[in-house]
Amino acid sequence: MIRELIDTDLEAVAGGTSNVVFSLPTAIQSLTQTNSITQTGVALGADVVQVAGPQSNVGAQVATFS
Repeated sequence: MIRELIDTDLEAVAGGTSNVVFSLPTAIQSLTQTNSITQTGVALGADVVQVAGPQSNVGAQVATFS
């Protein structure tokens, strides 16, 4: 008897059927990176000396959702 009352109450509240629709967005990520360095080779006699100048690293990560 108690179980029948509980089942009846749930059906009255839920309506017996339910239709839930949802969608998840898609994430697209991209990474752009640029590395640059200036190098100079100097010959001193028979040996070559490499001199490295300033180095820069630039990176950007972008995410878009659709």
